Parts: sequence; C-alpha cells; structure tokens
Amino acid sequence: AAFGLIALLFTEKNERVKALGIFGGVAGLGGTFGPIISGLVVEVSWRWIFFVNVPVAVFAVIAVVRLVSESRADKSVTEGRPDVLGAVLATAGLSGVVYGLIEAGTHDWGSGHVLVPLLLGLAVLVAFVALESRISEPLVPLRFFQNRTRVTANIVTLFFSSVFFTMFFLLTLYWEQGEGWSAIKTGLAYLPFGIGIGAGIGISAALVAKIGVKPVLTAGLVLMSIGILLVSRITVGGSYLSEALPGLLFMAVGSGFAFSGFGNASVHQVSGDDASLASGVQNAAQAIGGAVGLAVLATLALRHAQHLVATGTDPGQAALSGYVLAFRIGAVVLVAGAILVAVLLEKVEANPDVVAH
Repeated sequence: AAFGLIALLFTEKNERVKALGIFGGVAGLGGTFGPIISGLVVEVSWRWIFFVNVPVAVFAVIAVVRLVSESRADKSVTEGRPDVLGAVLATAGLSGVVYGLIEAGTHDWGSGHVLVPLLLGLAVLVAFVALESRISEPLVPLRFFQNRTRVTANIVTLFFSSVFFTMFFLLTLYWEQGEGWSAIKTGLAYLPFGIGIGAGIGISAALVAKIGVKPVLTAGLVLMSIGILLVSRITVGGSYLSEALPGLLFMAVGSGFAFSGFGNASVHQVSGDDASLASGVQNAAQAIGGAVGLAVLATLALRHAQHLVATGTDPGQAALSGYVLAFRIGAVVLVAGAILVAVLLEKVEANPDVVAH
C-alpha cells in the first residue's frame, strides 16, 4: 500500500523517480539497521525481538492517520469479491516449496521429506495460475505480466533479494559462531553497510533521473556481485577491515542502486488502478526471493560443510568453506540478473509515467 501511494502521490515526473528510488533504498536501509538494533535488543533478551514491530506499528498508525490522504482505485476495479482462494493457494504453494528446500539441508534431495513438499507446493502454484486465468477478479491478473520491463524487474528482484538476505544471515553466523563475536559487535559491523547504502540511494536517485533505470540497475547488480566476491575472501580469524569491509561497501552502494532501479522499473507504465498491484508484486518478489534464496544457499552451505567435516576437515574451516561457496554462487546469480537486465529490460525513461486510469 505504501509503495502504491508513492507512485500515485508524486505526480511530477522527476520527483516520482526520486521518491520511488528513495523508498526502495530506505527499505534496504531498514533491513541493514535491523542487525544493529537487534544486537542491542538480544543483549537484554532474545525474546524481545518479537516485540520490535510494536513501536513500528504504533508510529505507522499515528503517522498515516495524520499525514496520508486516502487513495482509492476506480469503483469498477473494487466491485468484485476478494480473491481469497487465490491468496490461500499462492501462500500454500510458496510455503511448500520453501519448506522442501529447507528440509534439503538435513535430508537427501530424493527423500520424501524434500520431494513431497516441493512437488505439492509446485502443484498448488500451478493451480493458483490456473485459477487466476479463469476468474473475473483475480488476486494477480495475468495481464499484468504482459509488460516485459515489469516482469524482468520482478524476476531480477528475486535474484537480488535471494543473495541480499542470505549474505546477512551467513555473514552473521560467520562472525558470531566462527569468530565468537557478540551480537552487539556483529550488529555494529554492519554500520558501514548502512552508510554505504545511504550513499547509493542518493547517487542513484540523481543518476536515474539523468540516464534512466537500465544502466543504474545493471551497475547495482554488478557492484553487488563484486562486493560479495570480495567478502568471500574471509578466513578463520581474518581481519574485518581488509577482508569484509571492502566487500560490504561495494555491496551497500550496489544495493542502493538496485533498490532504486527495482522501484522504478516495477511500476513501469502501470495504470493508477494497478499501482498498488505493482507494489504488491514487487514486495512479494523481494520476500519470496529472500525466503527461497536463503533456503537454497544456506542449504548448500550446510551440506558442503557437512561433507567436509565427514572427510576430516576442522568444523570451523568447513563452516567457513560452506559460507564462501554460498557467496560465490550468489555472485553468479547477481551476474545472471545483470545480464537479464541488459538483454531484456526495455528502456525506461528517466521520467516514467504512471498512467492515469
């Protein structure tokens, strides 16, 4: 809803470009400061992390009521019944796929623990697509995916978020379990990332307005790939300043560029009525990419480490090798995303329009 409002409230073209880029970047910035804040919270009690959303929600309710004007789609768009069945099928299908991938961390790929939820999840997703193609008011109208730029932007978002969230998870394990760092020290290690992503947001907002989305998004993915390759040089007992920090800064600036690119490309040529639909699809792509990427890459890291331990490798070194493998695969995924952008993304003007309904 918030992302949809951004697309509708900023009617001046250059301002919309900047607003969408800043919105996406601030979302990434929030994710960056999450580990820093949580490092402080868990020192009191790890159970307190489940209350983090309470002050956020209170602030949001007060701010939205006081500051945000109402916005509605055309009446004809909202007359149908909500697609409850579509929502259930999409959620159940994706949950099955992710659960199967997670189970692969402790079971063989051919075991029932992995195959049953995977196949059931995929079957339910097929049923979801079939349903959406038949009903009059679908949760996600298939016509929405006729625009190549929006489709490409959301596919690349899957690639990006799969690596982005996995990097945070595995790097945190490396510092806390491998290096013995405290939660606070680990959180503070991400502070330069927050500064870097802020710089990336500012730079990319100006660049998108001048040269367009495609080169900015491509550059963001390439920078992110370089950064994660640099981070893959980490060693047991290694130096944060020489091994981790340079890669973190590359990834941070690249992330700022990427979020700005996703934000603009994902609402390319949408109607006013479809602005929130575009927002929902983009946010879902980020969440799905993070969940699937974490399940796949973390599973590969774990299985690689288990194999090395079974052959006599020191557990600490084996775990590190698993993290490095996941990082390097992630770099390949990001390069693949950059190639998709370069080949498939249509030219998005520096001043895109959200088409009025």
